[in-house]
Amino acid sequence: MSQGGGAPLDPGSDDLGTANSGSGNSEATSINDFGEIVGASDIVGGSQYHAMFKEVNTLPNEGFADLGVLTGGNRSIALGINNKGTIVGRSRTTTTGNERAFVLFNDGVGMRNLYNMIANKGGWAT
Repeated sequence: MSQGGGAPLDPGSDDLGTANSGSGNSEATSINDFGEIVGASDIVGGSQYHAMFKEVNTLPNEGFADLGVLTGGNRSIALGINNKGTIVGRSRTTTTGNERAFVLFNDGVGMRNLYNMIANKGGWAT
């Protein structure tokens, strides 16, 4: 894996940048065997922090895809990505601040609330 087509990526020292043109904060939380990276970053305007996907072999501050938030949310973070491109994470609600787990399949549909995917919700917290 490399950053910008150069030397191998060193997660301990390489700066991936941010989705906000290098301004604000970002964090990488997971990388799969193909070098696809997920985490979160301040978005343009800096008012929210969203789950992000970073394309392979892109320069710092480039190649970020904003994964958004679940409906009613204002903050999210991607926590893992597998080799099929399935992403998991959490999204915080605006009104209560509660965290909701999400899954994002590589199918173009977007984030899905994991709670809504449970058939028998008895005993599960919302």
